[in-house]
Amino acid sequence: MKPLPKTFLRLLKIGLISAIIIYVGVFLYLRFGWRQFYSKQEVDGIIATISNAPAFPEEFYSLYDKAYDNRQERITTRYWTRFLTDYPMRDNPQWAAANRMEYKGDRYQLGPLTLAFKINATVPPEKCFDYLMAEDFKGYCKTFRLKDSIVNLKEPDKIISFIIAHENPWFYYSHASQFKREKDSLTLILSGR
Repeated sequence: MKPLPKTFLRLLKIGLISAIIIYVGVFLYLRFGWRQFYSKQEVDGIIATISNAPAFPEEFYSLYDKAYDNRQERITTRYWTRFLTDYPMRDNPQWAAANRMEYKGDRYQLGPLTLAFKINATVPPEKCFDYLMAEDFKGYCKTFRLKDSIVNLKEPDKIISFIIAHENPWFYYSHASQFKREKDSLTLILSGR
């Protein structure tokens, strides 16, 4: 009977060590694998585009941060803490910014994921958030024929409308009553009542 527990413990130990090695190996691939998909010049251009994104007024940030908590999250933090439970990372600013960049590659989309880890190493998540919101605000203004700029996004009503149109665009397009309910609900949450 004694050899069985020793064998079981040995297999358990080998399995645990193998899992740790694979986990770290995947992280290192994601961290340095961007070179397989992008040239240095492409990455430098992408990083410059994201870094030069215009900043929003402070009122926008304060209202957004009350409603959502993902603006300052790094993709590496999510990898190490929630990889198995929250993998697609769609709401992470670095992942979303990397997915918006032009990519010619395989169907598994490993290129944008590795690019997100490269962006993480060089650009703060706040600048990725600014880039995403600036691009979405341009589309928002174009779609709804608004002549507005980011610097004018200071009124809570405008900010809430944009946040809802950004998070749930189908409400704005086809469900006016649902959009109004969402707007009223978010207004109540943000006002602290």
